[in-house]
Amino acid sequence: MAFSKNVERWRSSAVSQIPSFPTDYVLAWIDHESDGRPNVKTKLDERGIFQMHPAEAKDMGVSKAEFDALIDPNQSLSEHFATGVKLLKFKRAGTDRLLS
Repeated sequence: MAFSKNVERWRSSAVSQIPSFPTDYVLAWIDHESDGRPNVKTKLDERGIFQMHPAEAKDMGVSKAEFDALIDPNQSLSEHFATGVKLLKFKRAGTDRLLS
């Protein structure tokens, strides 16, 4: 599948940090939520490339500082992606619970 340059720049992070997820699935999520742009914030205060909602962050135990860093232009892309990975794993665990 073809993605924009903004989204493709996350490919190596997806491959290395969450190999258990299909890479194109991860990139499609990023494409849909943020077009690969870090530091994005919505009117609902969703943040980051995966668009983590504040309530999700709280449920996952993401600290306020870590959540706020999703819109900090000084945060490294690697740290930004790592926080987003927590969201993907949280969503997968919720789905797995529903299926069991």
